[in-house]
Amino acid sequence: EEGLKQGTHKWMEMTVFKSYSKNAEDEAAPLLDLPVDDTVVGLHVASSDAAPSAGVDERGLLLPPSTRNHVSLGERLKAFYARPMVRVLLFGQIVSLLTCGTGVTSQLLVAQYSVAVPTFQVFTNYLLLALVYGTYLAHQGELSGILRQRWLVYLLIAFADVEANYIVVKAYQYTSITSIQLLDCLSIPAVMLLSRFLLAARYAPLQYFAVVLCMGGLGTLVAADVLTHRNGGDAGSNPALGDGLCVLAAVLYAVSNVAQERSVRMHGRLEFLALVGGFGTLISAAQLAIFERSELASLSWDGGEVGLLVGFAGCLFALYSFVPTLLRLSSATMFNLALLTSDVYSLLFGLFLFHYTFSLLYFGAFSLILLGLVVFHRAEPPPTPTQPLLPSPTLPESLPPPLSQSRTPSVSVQ
Repeated sequence: EEGLKQGTHKWMEMTVFKSYSKNAEDEAAPLLDLPVDDTVVGLHVASSDAAPSAGVDERGLLLPPSTRNHVSLGERLKAFYARPMVRVLLFGQIVSLLTCGTGVTSQLLVAQYSVAVPTFQVFTNYLLLALVYGTYLAHQGELSGILRQRWLVYLLIAFADVEANYIVVKAYQYTSITSIQLLDCLSIPAVMLLSRFLLAARYAPLQYFAVVLCMGGLGTLVAADVLTHRNGGDAGSNPALGDGLCVLAAVLYAVSNVAQERSVRMHGRLEFLALVGGFGTLISAAQLAIFERSELASLSWDGGEVGLLVGFAGCLFALYSFVPTLLRLSSATMFNLALLTSDVYSLLFGLFLFHYTFSLLYFGAFSLILLGLVVFHRAEPPPTPTQPLLPSPTLPESLPPPLSQSRTPSVSVQ
C-alpha cells in the first residue's frame, strides 16, 4: 500500500511537470522559433560567442512572457540601417537630393535675379573643401608628403571636375533641358567603360539590365517633359553647340568619378577631398578672373542673392562630402545611376517654385530608376582578375572547437 501511494504521487508529479512543459513550449515556440526540449524547460543553451536570442537573457534562461521579444525602436532602426542595400540607397538619394538642391538654387538665381556665375559658384565649394579638409590634413602633418608624391594626379582630377561643372552649366544657355537630361546620362556608359579598363571592374548581365531600367526611367521623365511642354517649345539658341557641351561634360564627369573611386579606395576620402579642393580652388579662381569678372562685379549682393549662393555652396559641399562614402559602399556606376533621381526631385520642386505641370509619369520614372538601383546593387558581378576565383584555404569559422577548449573567440596567427 505504501509503495502504491509513492507510485501514485510520483505519477502525479510527472503529469504536472509534463503539463507545465507543454505550456512553456507553446509560449516559447512562437517567440524563439526554435524547438523546445520536452524534458528541459526554462533553459536555453547559448554559446558564449553568440548574441542572446529574443526571449532569452544573457545567461540563456527563458525570460517571462511580459519581457520576451522586446526590442526598442532604436535597435530596430539600427539593424535596418546596417543592411548594405539600405545604406547604398540612402546615401544615393541623399546625394541625389543635394544635386537637386544645387540645380534649384542655380535656377532661382537665373530666374529671379538674372545671375549666372557658374565658376564663382563652384569656386566657393572648392574653397570650403580646401579650408575644412585641407586644414585637417595639414594639421596631421601629411599634406606635404602627399603633394610630393601625387600632386599631378589630383591636379588633373580637379581640372576635369571643375570643367565638367562649368561646361554643363554653360550648356543650359544653348540647348533645351530635355537634351541636357538625355545627353548627360552618357556619363553612365562612359563610367562603365572607364571602370572596366582602369579599375578592372566587371558587370553581370543583370547589372546591364538594371542600367537599361534606369535609362527607361529617364526616358519616361523626358516623355513627361514633352507631354507637359515644360520646355515651352524652346530648343535653345544653338542646340548643336549645347549638345556638344553636354557630351563633353558627360565624359569629364566620368573621368572625374572613376578617378575619385580609385583614389578613395586607395588613399581615403580625406586626401581626395583636401587635394581636389585645393587644386580646384586654384583652377576655378584663375578661370573666374578670366571669364567672369564683369558678371561678378555686377552682383548686387542683396539678401536673396547671397542666400541662394550660400545655399548652393552648402549643397555642393555636402554633396562632395557624401560622394566618397557612396563610392566606398558601391561604385562610380552606382553613383551615376543614383543621380538620375535628382531630375525627378527637381521636377517635384519645380511644381511649387516654377509652376511646372504635374504628370503621373514622374512617379513611374522614379519607380523605374529605384528598381534599377536595387537590381544593380543586388546582382553579383563576376570576379575581377585581382579577385581569387577559389576561396583561400582557411578553416571555416563554423567548425566547433575541440571539446577540451572553451568556446571563446579564436585568435588567428599571421
